[in-house]
Amino acid sequence: MDRQATSKEICSVTVNDVEGGTMALDHLIGRGHERILFINGPLNICQCHDRRVGVLASIERHRLSYQEIQLTELFVPSLTLNFRESTAQTISAEFKLREFTAIVCANDLLALGVIRACSKQGIAIPKDIVLVGYDDITFASMVSPSLTSVRQPQHELGYRAAKLLLEELHDGSHRYRQIRFSPSIVPREST
Repeated sequence: MDRQATSKEICSVTVNDVEGGTMALDHLIGRGHERILFINGPLNICQCHDRRVGVLASIERHRLSYQEIQLTELFVPSLTLNFRESTAQTISAEFKLREFTAIVCANDLLALGVIRACSKQGIAIPKDIVLVGYDDITFASMVSPSLTSVRQPQHELGYRAAKLLLEELHDGSHRYRQIRFSPSIVPREST
């Protein structure tokens, strides 16, 4: 689950993270943002790699029409809650956030770190800078301002993975399948 199968003899249930990365950037560019910070995790994590591919694809496609789009990338060592605070410190130390009009994060936990960093720098979201996360965790709708996020269909992912597993255990005619869902963007107050 959440990782593409490396063999046709293994089932997998995934989300198209390239499409999700593209959606996030399209959302920002469609609102006129040209100076964008992309905060991502290690590229050896397939989701980080694929989301980056989508972000870059969106930038390249839009650069054909808008020459002024600038993307700056920041890589952090982890996407976990433990790194939320260090992400806020890194952003505060290395970047003048006012140089950007928009930020997109590889997951919502990083976006929570951005909210904290912006607060420490006196930057208002979305008045001074807009923010998009990824995953649409429960807290995305609870923080203030509520976080625009790329939603993964979590319930469907779990349901289909469990169904495939049960089929494989109990059905002698089971076929291996690779199921891929499309994400969606959930606009909220942060954009």
